[in-house]
Amino acid sequence: MSEGGQKKISCAEELHVLAEAYFSRQMENQKPFTMAGLARAVGLTRSDSLMAYRKSEGYEEYWDVANAAVLRIEEYVNEACYNKGVNVAAPIFILKNMGYTDRPEGATDTVHIKIEGLAAKL
Repeated sequence: MSEGGQKKISCAEELHVLAEAYFSRQMENQKPFTMAGLARAVGLTRSDSLMAYRKSEGYEEYWDVANAAVLRIEEYVNEACYNKGVNVAAPIFILKNMGYTDRPEGATDTVHIKIEGLAAKL
């Protein structure tokens, strides 16, 4: 989960400071928030390495900070879906990769079965 078997970020406070610096820099430069950008800003070489800081055993102290940072990116992408003149296909694709789905939870397809013959008399 971690890169090279060790944590690259020393504590939750460091993660918070690095993440906030990333978000501030992106806003100042009018650039989008991205998972890859956040990963690079906190010193990781792969965006999926953020997952360890979000929910892996041994990283509990980082969970709240990492989840808040990722939620901020999700919020940014969600809002992009409502901006006029923006092609929403890209934000929808990104959200699906973050775990969102087109189908309501528990949605199923309805199947109708007609039983005929002797089995219908049982």
